[in-house]
Amino acid sequence: MGKFPMSRHRNLVIIFLVLLCAFALRLYRLDSQDIWWDEGRNIDVAGRSLAVIATAKEMDIHPPLYFYTLHLWMLGAGRSEFAVRFLSIFFSLLTIPLFYRFSAAMGTNLKPQIPNHPFSLLAATVAAFAPFYVSEAQETRMYTMAIFLTTASAYFLYRAWRKGGWLLWIGYVLTSALSIYTHYSAGFILIAENAFLGLMVLVTVWRQGKWLKILRGWVLSQLGIALLYVPQMRITLRQYVAYENPTMGVPDLPSFLLEVWQGFSLGPAAELIQATPFLAGIALILVLGLVIGLASLKSQMIWLCLWLALPILLYFYVLRDRPFFHPRYIMLATPPYYLLLAYAVGQIWKRVPVVGLLSAIFLLAAFVPAIQADYFDPAGFGDDTRGLAHFIESQAGKNDVILIDVPYPFDYYYHGLAPAHYLFVDIHTVAQRLTTLCQGRERVFWIRWHKSDTDPRGAVLFLLDKYGQPLGQASFRGYEVLWYQLPPHGTFSLTSEVNPIDVDFADQISLVGYAYGGRGAGATSNEAEVEARVVPAGKKMWAVLQWQLQQEVDRNYKVALFLKDNRGHLIGQDDRQLINDRHLYTPSWWLDEVVINVYDPLVPDGTPPGQYTVEVAVYEPESLARLDVLDANGTPQGTAVQLGKIEVSRPLSPPSVASLGIQHELTAGWGEVRLLGYDLASETVTPGAAVSLDLYWQALADVQEDYFVLIRVRDQAGQVWGQVKERPVASTYPTTLWQEGEVLRDRYELPLSAETPAGQYQLTVGLVDTATESLVCEIALPSLTIEGRSRVFQVLQIQHQLSANLGDQVEFLGYDLTPDEVRAGEAMHLTLYWRALDEMEVSYTVFVHLLDKENRIWGQRDSVPGNGTLPTTRWVEGEVIADEYEFTVKTDAPPGEYLIEVGLYDAQTGQRLPVLSPALSEVEGKAEEPVPGDVAQEDRILLNEAVVVK
Repeated sequence: MGKFPMSRHRNLVIIFLVLLCAFALRLYRLDSQDIWWDEGRNIDVAGRSLAVIATAKEMDIHPPLYFYTLHLWMLGAGRSEFAVRFLSIFFSLLTIPLFYRFSAAMGTNLKPQIPNHPFSLLAATVAAFAPFYVSEAQETRMYTMAIFLTTASAYFLYRAWRKGGWLLWIGYVLTSALSIYTHYSAGFILIAENAFLGLMVLVTVWRQGKWLKILRGWVLSQLGIALLYVPQMRITLRQYVAYENPTMGVPDLPSFLLEVWQGFSLGPAAELIQATPFLAGIALILVLGLVIGLASLKSQMIWLCLWLALPILLYFYVLRDRPFFHPRYIMLATPPYYLLLAYAVGQIWKRVPVVGLLSAIFLLAAFVPAIQADYFDPAGFGDDTRGLAHFIESQAGKNDVILIDVPYPFDYYYHGLAPAHYLFVDIHTVAQRLTTLCQGRERVFWIRWHKSDTDPRGAVLFLLDKYGQPLGQASFRGYEVLWYQLPPHGTFSLTSEVNPIDVDFADQISLVGYAYGGRGAGATSNEAEVEARVVPAGKKMWAVLQWQLQQEVDRNYKVALFLKDNRGHLIGQDDRQLINDRHLYTPSWWLDEVVINVYDPLVPDGTPPGQYTVEVAVYEPESLARLDVLDANGTPQGTAVQLGKIEVSRPLSPPSVASLGIQHELTAGWGEVRLLGYDLASETVTPGAAVSLDLYWQALADVQEDYFVLIRVRDQAGQVWGQVKERPVASTYPTTLWQEGEVLRDRYELPLSAETPAGQYQLTVGLVDTATESLVCEIALPSLTIEGRSRVFQVLQIQHQLSANLGDQVEFLGYDLTPDEVRAGEAMHLTLYWRALDEMEVSYTVFVHLLDKENRIWGQRDSVPGNGTLPTTRWVEGEVIADEYEFTVKTDAPPGEYLIEVGLYDAQTGQRLPVLSPALSEVEGKAEEPVPGDVAQEDRILLNEAVVVK
């Protein structure tokens, strides 16, 4: 490396100014942000006695040296944010002159004592202003200490190799051992150092140099490091074997390298700024500078490249077995990167000083927005634990209890009257644990951290909603707190008994147990009330379901629990991912484990009293395709299973009108009854469709008269094109049962004639006296727009013509299929042609299944015709429908021939339309033959074109 004349005095002044600026940057706003999880854990562990730190269970993947150091530091400096973070500043500042000395050793071959080279000043400057170093210097973590020790280790090694001397080798041994005692990633640096020494021994042998001297120092130094690390080895092995973090993913290699480089260059705030221009400029400086100075680096380049590349690649390899990725976890490889960056700028400066100066200015300018974002951008701020603690202190009294799903750092800030406990959630024991913590307490405050995976199934809220009374909730940055009135008995239970059941969902997963119930009408509930299958409107019902895999699966299934009225209208729903006790999704389940999940759909305010059905379905979240429910013969029986009935009762007091969420409020008072308003799904509908309308009623007194509700759609001439006339709530809750103050939501599906012309129509609602059939009152709602569609009655050109009668409702005419050869994972396009034999009151769903010879499904699509836009209720007699579908062959489908089955079923009941005549080819005039081993075909059509999967 070349030299530039520069006075020693000027060097010292510059390095002093650099250190001063670095100190100011690290000190600025040091205590402005709250202590966060890692810091809280470090402070807690370091605050214990030295004898127990190394074996503390919180030391999941950390060696003890930093915690010992922090322990001693806090004895003198205290535990304030400023004090505990200042230790990181101390080591960060020590690293800067070490960079200066290291780069000087590499650039001047250890001559003279005060280096005389701009490379040294550039290296120190990069270390002083690098956003990654500034950010880590402001956190109570071990990274600045580990960087200092690994850099010192590399420095002693380089000097020992170049100059020799036992003091240098001893310095290398001590700093290497201390670095591994500080952070396990230092082991990657040690491997890189050994690779360098081994390579240098081979080069020295080849050049016939004094290789034995290097070999002796190498071997003895590694023995010394190993001996010093022996006391920690057993703990290290235990931690590595025991550690797992299933919630963290492993990126692919290009993404991994890009994220590491971005973090090294611009620090953790890189994602908060427009980083691309800065990264492009940094890349250009690196490439240009290293190309210019490549020839002069020689062994220095080998050392820096090994030091940088080998730890990063080794870390990526370890990630595949132990996923715990973040650029900071491998930031011990930043020193060689910053040295290379400084060297690149220096080489450009040497060749073209103006361009070199501009490169240095650009580099520092790139650091500025990243540091600024780290200081000031709220998107990068930590959690508002301090604000949360102050809020809880002001709200909770000594008779309350605080529960939180993360152990740190709430206890660092909270000093209130109510006891606070970290609640580790095991779904099998959480009810007993909650009972113990809440006994004798009036209220519970449940605090949830936004990154916590302690309770992914929501068991705590399930129990609190089941027995307690919600009182309020508040949000803070990174937290949500909900508080409840506790039941006087203070006991909780998931369920007293689970009912065995065996429901097969597509040979993938089985429902093997269930329990469900309701709530009491009062503020809190006791055991008898929750076990009774009665729930007041405005409260939540509950269900506990047990699941077991039938075979290994590759999809993360979700479950939907529905509450439906007697017409199939959805009243309440709760969708949750299937998660086991290890907090893993279905692809990671064991075949023999029984998994518990909980559900608690809300029964909305205004839900009329009566009997409702509880249903369960399993589906893929990506496609929303449901799994078929199979009977004992493997025949699909729909896509949902009914668990039973639950009664919705009248609440103790009517809900407020505001809680109903009425879209369009009205004040139409008709004697004892008032129409509060309505919800209209859409003001634009198509012929044959149904107008979805919710009406909100209020009884102004105990209603004595029996009324029909009359809903009509009329054109401008007064002709009626759609009408409903019936008692409220599908005739199950007549007005004579309504009590004063009662509020009801009444749902209707008003069918329109499939021949309704396009145009503007009037929607009206009224009441009819059932005794006299006279119209008591009527009010006009907003006009409806009927948008017609073109209808086809001629048979189109069809690639494969077939003919089959489905339930005297629909005729199947044939299909188009492209392609007929696919690879696993590819999509197929299928067009089905139907002809309506009659107008239909049921909206049927089409199923398309790709089957092997064993009738196993390897591709599937279920949908209302026209991707939901052409329901069968809109078809008119004789109309021909071209119905397009695209479905994907499963990625693990084996090569071979497959057949496609199609048909129609009622999604509410799962009942398929029967095939009254076999599918006949109009070309060949013969019925299709079933595949070998096929089941009865009375409810499906097998297409006569085989599909080849390659």
